[in-house]
Amino acid sequence: MAQDTSPLPYTDTKPVGAADFYFAINATFRFILNKLGADGLRRYWTDLGTHYFAPVSAGWKTGGLPAIATYWRTAFAAEPGAEVEVQEDADGVTIEVENLPGHQASPRSWPRNRSMLLPALLLHQRSHRRSGWFRGPRRGWQRLVPADFSPSRRERARARPCPNQGGHMLGCYDFCGHYEWTFEWFRQQGGEPLVHEYWDAAIARDSQIHAAALIGSKGITGMKEYWGHTLDHEAAGYAITSTDKVFRIDMHVCPSKGFLIRNGLAQYHDYCDHCIGWIGPVLKTARFVVDHEHNHCGQCWWEMRSKEDDTLPSEIGALSGEQDVRRRADWKTTEAMDVFQRATGPDDKATTNPG
Repeated sequence: MAQDTSPLPYTDTKPVGAADFYFAINATFRFILNKLGADGLRRYWTDLGTHYFAPVSAGWKTGGLPAIATYWRTAFAAEPGAEVEVQEDADGVTIEVENLPGHQASPRSWPRNRSMLLPALLLHQRSHRRSGWFRGPRRGWQRLVPADFSPSRRERARARPCPNQGGHMLGCYDFCGHYEWTFEWFRQQGGEPLVHEYWDAAIARDSQIHAAALIGSKGITGMKEYWGHTLDHEAAGYAITSTDKVFRIDMHVCPSKGFLIRNGLAQYHDYCDHCIGWIGPVLKTARFVVDHEHNHCGQCWWEMRSKEDDTLPSEIGALSGEQDVRRRADWKTTEAMDVFQRATGPDDKATTNPG
């Protein structure tokens, strides 16, 4: 579980989140908007704020304004590139954002309608003030917007003052937590087919198009460039082994599964499937296949080869030596082992009992 000393309900071992995750956050918004419309996107934000962020709301309810101010200071400090000043007085908490986290990630990460981005920070909550313009103490006239996603000016004009001001930030520090929660939300909306479509359309073909471009143009060299960067950035415990025929990853400490285990988060039935859910389609487009196993405890291995190469997966230690994750004493657990052979997607899974 998360540490009780932190004002954040879910904590990580690294002090600042990985900025690459902003791509996936905005790609998720785009996918929901295109698939389920504006009402679906509002429903997603509402459900996320109500359920995933319930510990934050509970902390604010009991701790009042000091708890709100402390939360925002800590939350923004964990977001890369954030320049934010949080002030508390008797009337409320003021947040002045000089540099929005993720703003510089990439122009393509921004939805065309930028008014949608504020609700990404202020998820569907009630505001204690009416929307409109007011004169701030230091910066002159400022605009106060309602903390929800309203489709029209008429709806915004009908907003009424209510208690419980504020909202929750959807950032990259605890990305893996709300990412996993989102899988289950999609499953409840449209079953497993919608989850798989999300991994393919929003992740493989949107947020990770830079990975697809690297692998498609450079093959194994592109794999080394991509995963060498991202796994370091995410503070993974891993080893990469490659030849001109095969690219192998031995994951000893998965940062995202580890985050979920440490914080006691388990909404979707098999979080680990999301990797093959987006990597598989990327490899398929580039004419590669993957052999892969994961044990649901933060360890896995991958071997990626050309579609035309019918070589079987390597024996234990034959390719990566002592770094082979299968040499670990805790590799085979009481959990079922998920196995993928020459796979290009999550439907290619076979499950075995390690015995």
